[in-house]
Amino acid sequence: MTSLTGIFIWIYFGGVRSEVADRNLCPEVCECEGHVLRCNRMVLNEPIPDSITEVLLTTSDNWWNTKMSHSFPHWSNVIKLDITHEYAAGDTIYFHFLNNSLRPLKQLQYLGIHGFGSRSASYIDYVLHAGCFTGLENVKTLNLSGNSHLEIYQVIEALKEVNTLPSLETIDLSEFQLLENVPIYRNEFSALVSVLKSRSIKTIIMDYTHMELPIAELRKLCQTLEKFSLRKTTIIAVYEFDHVTCESLKVLDLSEAAIVPYEDFISSRMLTSDTWFIEIFNTHFSFICGTETLYYNEVLPSKPRPLSFENGVVYNATGINWRVKYMYFRRNFMENFNVSFKNMPLIPGSEFDVSFNNIHYIHPKSLDPGHYIRKINLAHNRLHEMERNNPLDFKIFLHTFTDLEDINLAYNQISELSSGMFSKNTKLKEINVAGNRLKTLSIKTNLILSLQYLDAVDNNLEIIDLKEISEIYQRPFVEAILTNGANLIINITGNELKCTCEDTRVIEWIRDSPIVRGGRCVYEDEKLDIKRNAFKKITDYCKKKKFQQSLIIGVCISITLFYLSAICIALAVRYKKKQHLIVELLRQLKTNDEHFLAFVSYCSEDTDFVMSHLVNQLNEEICIKTKVRCDHICTGDRCFRPGFPVINEIMTKMENSAVIIFVISLEFCNKTWCHIEIKEAYELQKPIILIFREEVDLQDMPKLVEKLFHQNTRCKFERDIDGAWRLQPSFHVLASSVLELAAVNNKTGTSKNFVV
Repeated sequence: MTSLTGIFIWIYFGGVRSEVADRNLCPEVCECEGHVLRCNRMVLNEPIPDSITEVLLTTSDNWWNTKMSHSFPHWSNVIKLDITHEYAAGDTIYFHFLNNSLRPLKQLQYLGIHGFGSRSASYIDYVLHAGCFTGLENVKTLNLSGNSHLEIYQVIEALKEVNTLPSLETIDLSEFQLLENVPIYRNEFSALVSVLKSRSIKTIIMDYTHMELPIAELRKLCQTLEKFSLRKTTIIAVYEFDHVTCESLKVLDLSEAAIVPYEDFISSRMLTSDTWFIEIFNTHFSFICGTETLYYNEVLPSKPRPLSFENGVVYNATGINWRVKYMYFRRNFMENFNVSFKNMPLIPGSEFDVSFNNIHYIHPKSLDPGHYIRKINLAHNRLHEMERNNPLDFKIFLHTFTDLEDINLAYNQISELSSGMFSKNTKLKEINVAGNRLKTLSIKTNLILSLQYLDAVDNNLEIIDLKEISEIYQRPFVEAILTNGANLIINITGNELKCTCEDTRVIEWIRDSPIVRGGRCVYEDEKLDIKRNAFKKITDYCKKKKFQQSLIIGVCISITLFYLSAICIALAVRYKKKQHLIVELLRQLKTNDEHFLAFVSYCSEDTDFVMSHLVNQLNEEICIKTKVRCDHICTGDRCFRPGFPVINEIMTKMENSAVIIFVISLEFCNKTWCHIEIKEAYELQKPIILIFREEVDLQDMPKLVEKLFHQNTRCKFERDIDGAWRLQPSFHVLASSVLELAAVNNKTGTSKNFVV
């Protein structure tokens, strides 16, 4: 009896243990990871471990009726069920979710059914039976996305009963009913809204669909609806949009949506300067601008023309239906925003994202007042054109946004940020100027106390003008904590600063400062990491360079002093030689009464002028310089011997004179004898000095005189203010020239043409 009892107990507990093991066993061709089960086939009629709460099924079965077995209550722990169908092209698919088929999933909160009815299937028999969702009282999210052949009427029939999915909050119908591009018509959309209105629907997603949109129908859901997404949706018609608002709606996503016919929409968005502006705006934009967050990215095309407001009109925006706090207006080809909206009813803490447009100008008071705006993203535009063409407006276009905390100007090819650009934005916490062409950064002290992050990545920084920040942070860092409790971070990664021996203190500060991130510098073509080895290497380089410079300077000074000394000695020797030559010349002149220092040639018409204003004065100046009182100047009137041929006397006196002086006038140029004298003097290769009594045109000069005029310097007579004749340069300079030329000619023993 005892043995039979033991056998019974062993069989009983063995069977229980086997059943427990089965319950904890992961189905074949499945993976169990914690609370998640992943399978590549349908396992709805198989047991799963008790710990599984999330089931992700992928099936390729073509014949299957979804019917849950009541013998496996362990599925009641599942909270999320997501089923995706995959099959080959040309498959014939018969797939049914029957009445009450999902009832055992008592705790289910998320149900996803995807991929049934691809365009590549040859035939599809796919039906959501009217009672297929019966019993799913806790489901909050129904995701039917990716069912291109599933028709909207099936969803409407499945949700027609009020008690079906009573807790439903989110419904996703993306990529829905795309068979042969049959749109979801307005009556179908209205019917869908009607079956949803009995539930507390918060989110409707209809991305990648083809539909008509009667906006007014959404009013039936506006007690609970918070998000409506139409990303990449083609809206072939919009109905009943006049002055429609949805009080509960917080997020409207129209990104990349195509609205047809577009001509009407374009006309509705054009701003006019007439008195109907408020009415037009509220009529066409009440629904769009009546939401808290608006995604309007990549909606407007570049053709037939990009969006541009160029008239400079100031619009009074009082009365506009505007509830947008977060505006995303990316990639819409907007170029010019030369308009201003005055009294715009902005929401405190508003954020505007207009990045990836083509904006090249913004009105300095685009939103006036703009003090409620917290964040503006202007990245990837063309603001460098505004910087170049409208520098004053570029400097102040952010001034109206006095509560601005975050500004993004990245990738605008900006070359310089004016020192006063952020002077009114005293609450700024983040500045992003990455990817521009900035060479310097200048931060005013009125920004330091609030600024937390400055992103200057990938610029052309050569000099960082951080003197004011540096002075603050050179104190103990405990004292340098910002008023908001956070340290300032400056990111200069991707820049190659120009390091020099003059800015080693800045490099040292960047190395030691906890507020600076990244940074490389280039010193003599070597790239150095500022945070690691730049300061040490530059310091060593600079010491070596300083020693080399000192050595070079010392050598240069020595060489310079040597050459200066040599030059001074040479000049002294030259001066002594010159003085010796002059003394020797004067000695020779004393021993021969027929030799003269200079011979003066002139025409007879200029005799009185020459004798009165030149000869005596020049002779007197020479006597003073030589300290020898005699006639040093030879003239024909005073020195020619009577009775001798004129030409012989001229040749004789020229040969016996060290320097020949010609007084040039218009009459002189017209005299044949004067031409002969010029030629004879030139052939004797005597030093020649030209003195112009008056202005003579080049075409009136003899060829030889013109040649000497271009070749050498000369003297001329001018009248001063009192009308007296004055030699330029002075007689003192002329006498010195005569003496030096005479000495050189006498020294060499050969005649040369020296003309001054």
